Amino acid sequence: MCRMAHFGNCDPETADQEYCIFHKPNKSEEEAREFYRKFFERFKPRIEEIEVEDESEQKKKSKEACF
Repeated sequence: MCRMAHFGNCDPETADQEYCIFHKPNKSEEEAREFYRKFFERFKPRIEEIEVEDESEQKKKSKEACF
């Protein structure tokens, strides 16, 4: 069982391990990719398009995740 289970937001697939993927400290690169995939799948942020100016003061459109 995840050591952080008292927060109530553990990943059901990995909750039976010492730390679930959401609470595991010092994730490897592969675990971090899995974490973000599951995070965005679970919390489904909306994507907004914003305008950003670069050093040459040209406006560019960029996408940003908002919760």
